[in-house]
Amino acid sequence: MFIGDWLGPGERMELKETARAHYLNNCYYAISLDQIIRIAEALGQQDEMAPYRERLQKLRNKIHERYFDPFLGSYLNGDQVRTAFALSAGIVPEELKPAVLNHLVKDMTGQHPYFDIGAPSRYAYFKILLAHPELRDITASILSKTTPPGYGYFISQGKTTWPEAWDWDTHSSRVHTSFIGISAWFIKGLAGIEPDEKVPGYRTITLRPHVVKQLSYAKAGLDSPYGLIESGWRKENGKVIYEISIPVGAKAQIYLPAKISEITESGQPFATKRGKSVEESSSVLINVESGKYRFETINAIK
Repeated sequence: MFIGDWLGPGERMELKETARAHYLNNCYYAISLDQIIRIAEALGQQDEMAPYRERLQKLRNKIHERYFDPFLGSYLNGDQVRTAFALSAGIVPEELKPAVLNHLVKDMTGQHPYFDIGAPSRYAYFKILLAHPELRDITASILSKTTPPGYGYFISQGKTTWPEAWDWDTHSSRVHTSFIGISAWFIKGLAGIEPDEKVPGYRTITLRPHVVKQLSYAKAGLDSPYGLIESGWRKENGKVIYEISIPVGAKAQIYLPAKISEITESGQPFATKRGKSVEESSSVLINVESGKYRFETINAIK
């Protein structure tokens, strides 16, 4: 069956030969080509990918030329699905990315302050929410709500499984996989545990813990081939305390949203350990081997 997005808020369905369905399927084709190319490169078969790279670039150009609306700063009708898919599928030219991302931010904080998506949109949509720090705070705000449509509403109504549709009180299934995947936001978005694409298998781990105003603490763990990776933070007495555990055999790059002068490690000023860190514009990169670590910074997010 040829469909676009499925079971968005209000039981929105995009069926058959519609512009929305064509757009979504072409974006998925671009995402699939990109994944095939990445897999081939990881296997050392990049020379065989030349025709696929050419096909992917032509497809991206065609989608942009046909569907981009400069007045909206987005694609087709400019909704969250179309906007997120353009960013996720690599459709947006580099110089237009800030404007398209800003359009998504405005929609999520304005006319549609909820996840305005259906089941097929989850992968591309959540990928974009995790890729941009400014969207993580908006995501936290949306997840804190108990009004429909949303995950908080499901929980407020006593649901212990995910229904098929946001409008769960209709004829739809009460146990479905339509909206699974949000757990990635807790692991990657809050605890900040991410694999390093250049060193697969969690031999090297990237940690970008993200503190949000809606929570006083967060902690997550992930079982890797080397053992359990743990990352957590909590607000306490005007500070944020980060506790991180890296299993034996692995190492990590930890990004803390602070200045070096504001960080202590196990109670000692971290500024004296500059050999382990690099200060960037909005964070400090700390390179560590396996072990348990405790960092403290000033709490800039109340």
